[in-house]
Amino acid sequence: MRPAALAVLSALFAAGLPAVALSQTSVTRSKRDKEPEWQEHTSDTFGYKAIFPGKPKDVAKRVNSNAGELLVSTWSFEGKDLLYAITATKYPEKLKGADPNLVLLAAKDALSANGGKILDDGKIYPISGADGKKYDTREITIEFGRTRVRSRLLLANHILYQISVTGTESKLKSDTVGKFLASFEVTIEPAK
Repeated sequence: MRPAALAVLSALFAAGLPAVALSQTSVTRSKRDKEPEWQEHTSDTFGYKAIFPGKPKDVAKRVNSNAGELLVSTWSFEGKDLLYAITATKYPEKLKGADPNLVLLAAKDALSANGGKILDDGKIYPISGADGKKYDTREITIEFGRTRVRSRLLLANHILYQISVTGTESKLKSDTVGKFLASFEVTIEPAK
């Protein structure tokens, strides 16, 4: 794929992803004294499962982009000092066959487009899907002032997943952050 195609992909993902990342930067201290028990969350529509430290809320929206309308759904749980979220974006059929690395690069650029500073970029974490297929997740950390977003990006089954935790630098070093990020698994081919 040529650099011009990368620019189109960046514009495509800029329509949905930065708004999601920036909406996560407003984590406030909750009045909860302790975190709830970890709960498994499964999405049959988007073909994944993960564990959250409580029941996540679901917000779905349709976003217009250069490549057409995108379905973007975010599941999130606000803990005491951290916001845990998984965002799934169904991308258009015309991007079928696009180089996954370029798609992830465009998504990363879109996440930092609204003034975010990329602090850590490029760690690759391989995961296995329930179908036996191997997927690579790319981890990045972006700073928005005093708030940071630590995300793993994954492209599978024509869906771009952003698995992220938002909070301060010190809170993002907790074991619960790693537990949440590592819990994500692609389960099945999502429903059409």
